[in-house]
Amino acid sequence: MSLVLELQKEALDQKISVSHLLRKALVVARKLKLSEFQEWVEIELNGYTVDVPEYRKIEGACMVKNPYHGYIPIQFPNEKMANRYSRRGVTSTIAELEALIGNRKSTEILTMRYHTEIERHLASQCHGLIPQLVVGKDKISGILDSVRNIVLNWSLKLEEDGIVGEGMFFSDKEKQTASQITNVNYIGQMVGSQLQQGTSNAVSYNADIKMDFEAIKVLIEQLKEQLSTMSHVPEQKAELQAEIATIESQINSPKPKEGIIRETLQSIRRILEGGAGNLLSSQSVMDALGRLISN
Repeated sequence: MSLVLELQKEALDQKISVSHLLRKALVVARKLKLSEFQEWVEIELNGYTVDVPEYRKIEGACMVKNPYHGYIPIQFPNEKMANRYSRRGVTSTIAELEALIGNRKSTEILTMRYHTEIERHLASQCHGLIPQLVVGKDKISGILDSVRNIVLNWSLKLEEDGIVGEGMFFSDKEKQTASQITNVNYIGQMVGSQLQQGTSNAVSYNADIKMDFEAIKVLIEQLKEQLSTMSHVPEQKAELQAEIATIESQINSPKPKEGIIRETLQSIRRILEGGAGNLLSSQSVMDALGRLISN
């Protein structure tokens, strides 16, 4: 049986681990020189250091563990803040996720830590109790199923294009065909997330964009300084403080996730556009935000 047909068969078998499936997909991608799909596979195997795709963003409940009453949900001042802290990206390797749910009973819950600055900010509002995102085991299983489906659809597309191989080998014709059709159809579920469709319909991994961290630091200092004057809009002030804490934790991280920073800057702009203080939403601040988001 060919590698591609084996891949399809094993993708349909829930007893086959997703990590094993990815390693076989890696062999196929490398032999066919499908660099974009190969890169995605390697990142899934090794873990993410940049923003994660949509299927790796999961929802849960922001809670603190009371020593006497167990987990208690945090009450946020508005729905927007509650939604923001109930959603997180999962950067772990596929093998780590498999081990995580494989070692737990179906009734057990899973918890995720927040970034240090966010954790500190939330803990200050919760009498020092450490906040955690509590999620169901099914959320992690959903990530694994999404990856399995992507590999299955990719292998089916290869077969549709006449690329199946013989044993461990692919003909020169199949390799040539693969080089001509490496387009967005191979990774349909990835469109609009970590993998972006370019103007030439080629798929590329958006990991080499460099943000101006120094300009971001200057902007953050300006916002923090002006936040001290905001007393008439406490809810918006709290939102901005949380967003600033997110950016600062990312900038100070050894491996800052630029996708998170960009998304947080966009959130800050939305808050300011909503009227969170005329001083903070000055034209110079809004212009700086626009430049940083678009670069």
